[in-house]
Amino acid sequence: MKEKHRRILVAVVAVFLFLIAAGQVRKWYILRGMTEEEREIYYEAKQEEKDGFRRLSSHQLDEVKEVLKSLYQALKSGDTKASCDAMGVPDTFDAETYSQWLTDTGFESLLCGVSYD
Repeated sequence: MKEKHRRILVAVVAVFLFLIAAGQVRKWYILRGMTEEEREIYYEAKQEEKDGFRRLSSHQLDEVKEVLKSLYQALKSGDTKASCDAMGVPDTFDAETYSQWLTDTGFESLLCGVSYD
C-alpha cells in the first residue's frame, strides 16, 4: 500500500473516531444534570422518535391521548361502562351488541383478537 493511501486511511479513521467521541461527549453533556426519572423520559422519547409512534406507557401523553389510552384499555378489557364513559355516551350495550359494535366500528381489529365472550 502506498504511503499516500495509508495517510488517507489514517485520516479517515481519525475523523471517524473523533465523531464517535464527540457524540459520546454530547450525550454525556445532555444527561449530566438529569435525574434518573428525567433520563428515563429522555430515553423513552428518543425511542419513540426512532420508532415513529408513542407508547401507551409514555410520559409524553397529553390529555387527549390519555382519553384514548383509557378507551383502548376499556375496550381491551371488555368493560362497556368504562368504554362508554371514555366516549362520553351512555352505556346501552349487552354482550351481543358490544361485539357487533366493535366489528362495525373496526375497533375489533385494534384489539388483535382479544375475546370478550
